Amino acid sequence: MDRLSSGSAIELPAGDAVFLDHLAHWVGDIGAAAAMLERLGFQATPYAEHTHSTATGEAPVPAGSANHCVMLACGYLEVLTPIGDTPIAREVRAALERYTGVHLAAFCTENTPAHRERLDSQGFAQRPCVTLTRESSDAEGRPCTLRFTVARPEVGCLAEGRVQFLTHHTPDELWQPRWMEHANGARALTDMLFCVEDAEEARARYSRYLDREPRSIEGGCVFSLDRGRLALLTAEAIADTLPGSAIPRTPCMSAYAIESIDLARTRESLHKGSIEFLEATQGCVIVPPTPALGGTIVFTAPDTPPPWLA
Repeated sequence: MDRLSSGSAIELPAGDAVFLDHLAHWVGDIGAAAAMLERLGFQATPYAEHTHSTATGEAPVPAGSANHCVMLACGYLEVLTPIGDTPIAREVRAALERYTGVHLAAFCTENTPAHRERLDSQGFAQRPCVTLTRESSDAEGRPCTLRFTVARPEVGCLAEGRVQFLTHHTPDELWQPRWMEHANGARALTDMLFCVEDAEEARARYSRYLDREPRSIEGGCVFSLDRGRLALLTAEAIADTLPGSAIPRTPCMSAYAIESIDLARTRESLHKGSIEFLEATQGCVIVPPTPALGGTIVFTAPDTPPPWLA
């Protein structure tokens, strides 16, 4: 794993570095999604609603989304649901008409506005940067506000889903130790897998979007970030390399990998939650998509690649 944190809860990228930061399951029933996270052995943060603003000094307004998060030592998972009637809520509802599952991949950078300008200049239409906020509390119960600078692409910019850049401003308040202990042993978000229609076209497009070159793998390619990886594969290649996977639509964000500190602990937790799973390559456990969350989850042993990279 490239520069995987050795335990720091708040390692952030510096300079030109880009990290795989988090992903989001977009769901219609956030209560059912939260219950499924618990069955999977995750501890989720409390329900919170987002606000955002586009200019300094501008009063924040409801963004139209709410979430629970699963905080890991490296990165995190999010389940997000639409609320109210805003452009973001309408975007999420439209995506849910395609499928329930992973629709968002977020990459962390020190300078999100610079990435926005770079992408916009290369023909990837971007919305204005926003200051995204949500209310939380610290371990003593004192209120705090989580803050992020986010560059969201225009709807339809990328066929696979929303791929955005962000900068964290309150990492200590976000990655609180009390939220980072999980019964299933989950420690780090290491990989994402996108199902693409045309492997060569997608390779060229994401080379421009991520401003780096991938290496070839059977059926597609993989981009190594400064922390984390993104693989692009055709549906046929995914079917060959990922047992139990289900492609809801092509293209889509189909699967992701989480490193566990102990796969025996992961299996025990999944059994306790009555979660069906498959044994794949040595050191990998696959959880097929569930109706509440969608998306294939792969748990891996430390320093073990997911099946599509094995």
